[in-house]
Amino acid sequence: MKQYLLGILAIILSFSCSKRSALRTECELPCEKNLMCTYEFRSIVVEVSDRSGNDVALDSVAVVRKMDNKAIVINQRTTIPRAGRYVLFSDSNMNETSKCGEDFEFRGYKNKQLIASSTFNIAHNCCHIYLVSGNTKIVVGD
Repeated sequence: MKQYLLGILAIILSFSCSKRSALRTECELPCEKNLMCTYEFRSIVVEVSDRSGNDVALDSVAVVRKMDNKAIVINQRTTIPRAGRYVLFSDSNMNETSKCGEDFEFRGYKNKQLIASSTFNIAHNCCHIYLVSGNTKIVVGD
């Protein structure tokens, strides 16, 4: 009887493992051709402030893919009207991530010193990028 129950348990576990594997494979499949997408352009913006909540204007920023240390954005000049706001990632960078998601590090510099750093996981759904994890509000010390 014990062997019978162990056999059933082994079968159930093998099915659950293959299902998890199939889910991982799904996000790795290429995007469908002729996929209908909206015309909106999405961006992920980070806000950098000090402990008092004041915006921090950085001299330069870099966004680096952690898997291979590839710089995605360097020395970005912000087009966002408020100081302390920086584009972390946008639909124009979609080919730099995957449907499964990749880790990216935002690095902010002032007077050539790294003062802001945070890691984000960003993925795409074949139409737009989206934030999987990471806090877009970065607080730096004085």
